[in-house]
Amino acid sequence: MMKWTIRISLGLPLLLGGALLVSVFLTGRRLAARYDVNVATAPIPMDESSRTRGEHLGRAVAICTNCHGADLGGQVQLDRALIGRIASPNLTPGNGSAVRGYSAEDWFRALRHGVRPDGTAIMLMPAGDFDGLSTEEVAMMVAWLQALPPVDREVAPSRHGPLMSLRYMLGQMPGLIPAESLDHGRTFAHRASERGTGERFATTCTGCHGPNLSGGPMLGAPPGTPEPSNLTRHSTGLQQWTERDFTRALREHVSKDGRQLHQFMPRAYASMRDADVAAIWAYLATLPPKARGER
Repeated sequence: MMKWTIRISLGLPLLLGGALLVSVFLTGRRLAARYDVNVATAPIPMDESSRTRGEHLGRAVAICTNCHGADLGGQVQLDRALIGRIASPNLTPGNGSAVRGYSAEDWFRALRHGVRPDGTAIMLMPAGDFDGLSTEEVAMMVAWLQALPPVDREVAPSRHGPLMSLRYMLGQMPGLIPAESLDHGRTFAHRASERGTGERFATTCTGCHGPNLSGGPMLGAPPGTPEPSNLTRHSTGLQQWTERDFTRALREHVSKDGRQLHQFMPRAYASMRDADVAAIWAYLATLPPKARGER
């Protein structure tokens, strides 16, 4: 019995260590995979009104600042030896830029497909969340991004540590490599008018609130992450809410009952235009009611 106890006590750490090493290796191989995507682009507008609209879309709808920082100069959000590093790169033309020399096609490849110019996947790049934006609107965002003032900041690249890799390989962190699950042959509306504003902009909410916006636990979310709310007209969601309640939640970061929303909910939505907020609310009213977390 003593011999077996010793063997087990020595064997379990070795097995765990082996599993972690294999996970890191396999995750690295999948991150190194190359995607040959057919990038659909549009001419990048040069006028100031288009850049202004692109900035509004980037800050208030796609909320690029939530990851890349208010100045888009990038930032490290988590850095733990065993977990890994989650970092958002510098999107400005300053020192440390990750996008210096990007062509329009490179920008579209990153925003639509979550892929770098060399074809490798961008770790944690939620490209699918922007599917509601039209090609015309993405071009406006690119116009804004290309005109950003330089920020000199070197940001260490993201790194998959052993625990992050193990969770990914066990299917508990599917968002680590979004390019894997995207349909790279999907098509997009060319102009914004081809789909309703509410439906298009609500697409950016699906990354947290789920594909049908019913909320519930986020698979692979870091410990302590709150469960996103149910945005359908179910009793566990917005059934008793009014448009005024919804607008207040976005503008003041306060729930219907007066509670402060968790800091995980981006405050950038407060700057969304009134007409856009109203359109999203009208679209949410068309969704079938679903219990929280129901798929």
